[in-house]
Amino acid sequence: MRDYLIQHGGSGKAAEIIKAARADGIAEATLKRARKRAGIDTTRQGFGQGSVWSLDL
Repeated sequence: MRDYLIQHGGSGKAAEIIKAARADGIAEATLKRARKRAGIDTTRQGFGQGSVWSLDL
């Protein structure tokens, strides 16, 4: 996940990250636990736009 975020400039839409993880066989619950352990921040975007996960580079 950290590599994904680094390759995408340090942030990405949560839905896209979850989709990429599923393609690699990683469950969403596992991904969210890893996000918390890695210290990745989440920010809600405007109404109906989901959230963004970001990594301080």
